[in-house]
Amino acid sequence: SWGRIPGSPSTAMGPASNPWNTDRMEEQLQSMMRAGCLSDLFEVQARSLKHPAAIEPWSHLPFKLFESATVTSVLTGLLDHVVPGTEVTYNEILTAIMQQKHTDGFCYLLGGQVRDMLLGKVSKDIDFNYACSAQDVAAICVANEWPVKYKAIGPVEKPNYVLIGDEQSETYMEGFSISFNATSECFKQDFRQNMLFYDLTNHVILDKTGFGVEDIRQTTLRLSCAPGRSFDDWAEADMSLGQKALRYVKFIVRANLRGKPYKIDEDESAFVVELLKRAFRENAESLQGFWFGYVLSECLATEQGLQALRAWVVAQGGAAWWNDWLLFVRPKIADSRWLEEEEEEASTKASLKQIFRSQDRQGEGMISEEQLKEVMLSLGTDFTEEDFAVLLGRERHEIPGTLKYDDRSEE
Repeated sequence: SWGRIPGSPSTAMGPASNPWNTDRMEEQLQSMMRAGCLSDLFEVQARSLKHPAAIEPWSHLPFKLFESATVTSVLTGLLDHVVPGTEVTYNEILTAIMQQKHTDGFCYLLGGQVRDMLLGKVSKDIDFNYACSAQDVAAICVANEWPVKYKAIGPVEKPNYVLIGDEQSETYMEGFSISFNATSECFKQDFRQNMLFYDLTNHVILDKTGFGVEDIRQTTLRLSCAPGRSFDDWAEADMSLGQKALRYVKFIVRANLRGKPYKIDEDESAFVVELLKRAFRENAESLQGFWFGYVLSECLATEQGLQALRAWVVAQGGAAWWNDWLLFVRPKIADSRWLEEEEEEASTKASLKQIFRSQDRQGEGMISEEQLKEVMLSLGTDFTEEDFAVLLGRERHEIPGTLKYDDRSEE
C-alpha cells in the first residue's frame, strides 16, 4: 500500500465541503511564476524516488523527472473536491485505486492539466492514467457504488477506458490504462509539452520526451517526434489523417490570440502545411464530418479566432490556400456573416485592383496619382485634397507621380 494522497481526507468516503475555487489556486500558481514558468520546478533523479516502480513503465524512454511543491499543493487541493454523481472526492477514488493489494495501482494525472499548471493555469478536467486494468478500476467503483462505465477504445480486445461519476456533468473523471498510449513511443502523440504526467505516488512530474518542460519554459511548440524520428512517423500515427496537424494549428492560433506566440521549428511548420494539404485531398470526408470542427471549435467560435486562423493560413500558403480551407470552415463556423463580410471585403479589393489594372497601360502594377484620384472619386468616396496628400505621402513610389497598387503577391 502506498497510503493516501497527501491532503486527502483521512475519514473514509466523506464529501469535501469546500467549493471549487480555481481563482485562488491560480493566484497561488501565479505568485510562483518567473519568466513564464513555475520558479520552484526543478529536476530530480529517479534514484531519489521512494517508489521507483511507479515510473518503471517509461524506462525505455528518455524521460526526465521534476518536482514542484506548488504543483503538488494545488493538485492536492483540486482533487479534494467531490466527483459529480458520488459523495466522495477525486482524492478518495484515486487513493482507493492506488491501495489495491493484488496489482499495481499507480495513478497519474496527464497532459494539458499538468502543462497548464506549469504555466500558472488550472483546469477542472480530471484525466488520469492507471497501471492496473480498466476492469480493476471498475471493480473498485462497483464495490463502493460509484457510477462507472468502462469499455474498449481503439484496436484492443480488452476494456482500457473508464468514466467515473455523472457523465452529464463537466467534471467527471475519465482515463485510460497506461498501456493505451502513455508508455508508447513518443512519436505516436502530438507535442512534447503535452506529454507530461504527474505521478501521484512519488509526487513528481514525468516529462516523457525529456524536452517538454524546456519547451514550456521557452514558449516553444515542437512535434513529439523531435529529435530522433521522422516527421512521417508522427503523421502516420494519427487517429485520422490530418488530426494532429489541425491540433498544431489550434495551438499556434490560440497562442497568437493570447499575444504569446510560440517559437516553432520552420521545418516542422512546413511539414504540417504539406500534411494538411494532403489530408484535405485524401481525408476530406472524415475531416469535414467530425475532426475539423472538433479540433478547431475554439478558433471557429469567435470572429477574432476566425481572423487569426485565416492569418496563419495565408501566411503559410497564401490567399489561395484559404479557399481550400473554406470548404471545411463554412459548415463549422459559429456565424456565417463573418465569412460574408470577409468575402465582400476580398471582392472589393479584387474589384479595385481590376479597375487599377485597366488604367495600367504598361502592366507594371503602377498607377499615376491623377488616375488614382479619378478612380476614387468615381467610386463616390469623399476624399479631400488633404486626404489624398496623406495617402500619397504614405504610398508614393520612388518613381515621381506614381503609386504601386499591385505587388504581384497572392494578396
